[in-house]
Amino acid sequence: MVDLFYKLTSEDIQQTLTDIGQQHAVSMVSYVTKKKAACSIFSLPFEFDYLEDLGNKYPNTVFSYVTYLLVPDTVPFEHEFFMRIARSFPSLKHLRIFNMKSQTLNSRMTFSSDNSQLYSIIEYPHLTILDVKYAQRLC
Repeated sequence: MVDLFYKLTSEDIQQTLTDIGQQHAVSMVSYVTKKKAACSIFSLPFEFDYLEDLGNKYPNTVFSYVTYLLVPDTVPFEHEFFMRIARSFPSLKHLRIFNMKSQTLNSRMTFSSDNSQLYSIIEYPHLTILDVKYAQRLC
């Protein structure tokens, strides 16, 4: 992790990789706090089983081998993010989430007036451990 004043983006890193001829590499920048970021650069296909510091924004890639995922971020996690995780990590067994920000008020309203669900159920077929830290209480 690096202390940053200027906020790098994945696009900044990707442009550098393209400029030096690395077309089969992908980058991610995750802001763990307002002043700390984690930058990951890896070649495709991604064949590791452990990935941490993913964050809310990551490349549109299927990480077929990843079974352990750590996701810290300063941006609230919404329903769409968890749908993307399920699609992008089909072998996921252990998911750890750290986030100090609560979802938007609209995201908390999971049932309509007729008591039917507004969001689809997300399935993680191999998930055995879900570790959620610093989640905001929905009071």
